Amino acid sequence: MNSPVAMATLASRVDAELPRLIDEHVTKVIAEIDVYRDGDVVPLDDLRRSVEHNMRFMVAALRDPDGTRDYAAPRETGRRGARQERR
Repeated sequence: MNSPVAMATLASRVDAELPRLIDEHVTKVIAEIDVYRDGDVVPLDDLRRSVEHNMRFMVAALRDPDGTRDYAAPRETGRRGARQERR
């Protein structure tokens, strides 16, 4: 499964499932992590956007392991997490 073609195929399959995977992950985060449950600290739209950006980042890495990366999404997630810790 390490061949570029296999990885691109996997990325395409995951990409087709992203809306469902994003929904499932957001639902699980809300159910299991108290700080996300009421949407006061992190609004649901922000959580959803963060999950989507990070999942798309991972799919892009599968599709093109040697490609250049836009680290904006994981950086923003880290910044947002740091701000939450200070509250």
